[in-house]
Amino acid sequence: MNLTSLAGQVQTQNPFVLSVSVVESDGRVRASLDDDKTWIARATALLVPLRELLDRTGAELGCGVPTSTLIQGDDATMALADVDGTATVVVMGRTDAPGGALLSDARWLAEQIRGGAAT
Repeated sequence: MNLTSLAGQVQTQNPFVLSVSVVESDGRVRASLDDDKTWIARATALLVPLRELLDRTGAELGCGVPTSTLIQGDDATMALADVDGTATVVVMGRTDAPGGALLSDARWLAEQIRGGAAT
């Protein structure tokens, strides 16, 4: 199954999901179900340094490399899940989205990619 189809499953099965993307550490977007190119560019520009900050924070605090994280804001909730140390799944949800569900969706998609289910 291709990556876009798997991402589409996440978005279809969870009504709280607004967008799903997979972003490489160099800022390249591997897949995205969001048509808002401005949002994708902003998210990608912020995701790369955020990923570096989370990795450094995890290492400094003795947690190791973070495998996933949830960011809840006033306007949206974002779940991030590591794929392979270089790519990150980003699931953006509505503010009323259950954080655990978004995080579970991001981790599931990352596992599908790691396991070779996505081509």
